[in-house]
Amino acid sequence: MAVSKKKKKKYIGLLILILLCAVLFAGYAVLSQKMADDEAAESTTAASLENLFELENTDILQVSYRVEDQTLTFKRDSSEDEWYSTEDESLPVDQSAIGSVVSTACAVTINQVIASDLENKAAYGLEEPACEVRMTDADGREYVLYIGDTTGSTTDRRYAYVEGEERILSISSTIVSKLNTDLQSLLSVEEYPSFEEDAMTHIYYEDANQTMELFNDPEDLTEAEAIGTTTWYYMEDGVYLPLNQSHSTELLPAITGITFEACVTYHADDEEMEGYGLAEPAAQLTVDYTVTESDQVETETTNDSGSRYETVTTTSEESVTVNIGNKCEGEEFYYATLNDGRTVYKLDAETVELFTENVLSDYCLSYYPTLCNFDGIEEIYVAYEGKTLEISVTQTKETDEEGNETTVYSCKLNGSDFEEDEARTIFSSLIRVTADHIIPDEDIKTDGEAVFSCTYYTSYDKKPEITFEISEYDATYYQLSLNGKAKYAITKQEFNTLVSSLEEYLE
Repeated sequence: MAVSKKKKKKYIGLLILILLCAVLFAGYAVLSQKMADDEAAESTTAASLENLFELENTDILQVSYRVEDQTLTFKRDSSEDEWYSTEDESLPVDQSAIGSVVSTACAVTINQVIASDLENKAAYGLEEPACEVRMTDADGREYVLYIGDTTGSTTDRRYAYVEGEERILSISSTIVSKLNTDLQSLLSVEEYPSFEEDAMTHIYYEDANQTMELFNDPEDLTEAEAIGTTTWYYMEDGVYLPLNQSHSTELLPAITGITFEACVTYHADDEEMEGYGLAEPAAQLTVDYTVTESDQVETETTNDSGSRYETVTTTSEESVTVNIGNKCEGEEFYYATLNDGRTVYKLDAETVELFTENVLSDYCLSYYPTLCNFDGIEEIYVAYEGKTLEISVTQTKETDEEGNETTVYSCKLNGSDFEEDEARTIFSSLIRVTADHIIPDEDIKTDGEAVFSCTYYTSYDKKPEITFEISEYDATYYQLSLNGKAKYAITKQEFNTLVSSLEEYLE
């Protein structure tokens, strides 16, 4: 009996429905199995872990690994030799970093066997694995690990399988974090050291036009030179003078804050060094600094707290030199190297030009050119408009009944007894003459006569006599010469303030 068309359509629809249910059931079965696998993988205890490879770091002579599209390969000739990059053997490879990658790969453990075959690799992210590790031992045997998706709701485990095996595994994701580094992160390159301003002891800068030398609390600083609270000094004619404090707040942080933008090349040859302007650097900055470290050292006895350990602090002296070459074409950077290295970096132009584009002697000089210390003063002589002022100071030591020694100052003004406090007030007016700016050498006037002069006679070996003279310059400024050298411009108002503070003592 023939089947009607209506019944045929009904049977076809039923068949399609049956097939659809079968597909859905199969998908659900796979998903359920994967969920069960995930749960099992996440609940694995440490006691059930086993090593994936029976390997030691020393067994491996080559490691190659890929993360996404980046592949890195490192080799060594024997377990006693150093690792090198097959991409460029001259690259300064960080041995500990590569060793850590190999050690981690050798120590991968199996958290769970997820499947006994590779039929559903795609479901675990293993059809096109995100990561791949290849290790070769001394006998030429290769061990390959493919790593896929994270398992379940946790990210600390990954699906994986080993080439030549049929199992899908759950492993720790630690290996992935070790691999997820670029080549630059695995290279051992010098870095500009980190230190605070107070740790710097000496700064020296030199280029074709100038030199600058600064000292932090120099050991041979005399009382005559120790002025105010500053610890930074420059030297002029063998005498320490205090650094201009307003300028040091920009200069010193710039030195401690040097950072490199990028590494241009890791090992420049002679021709490249010449091209970067670093064969004979255009400028050099050398910084001496101290490094202080503390460590716990065991002692033979216990302290009051019952501990056998004490903190021992050691201080070492270090130095770093930044060599500055050409400016990068079309960029706001300069080529630079550290010490005698041939790794070439880019250094921010703003930092470089703080030195190269300023007259550093002007930038660093104190604007109090006549500074000295009253403790060593023996005589002060001032001349202005035919009048003079002369202060003499005598120091004696006195000891009280308890043995404490004090210094007593006896002062005279123009031959008559004078109060120490007033003598110090006059001295303060003289040493606090403030320059407005430094006069460029080409603008200094050498033919002007002094309208004001002052000389300190001291007991200091380095400053036995200090003389400054003030002469006419232009409608706004006077010119001040210190020890015969014209350099400073002071305003008319500054000069008038000085004179008015001394007028009643001039004879």
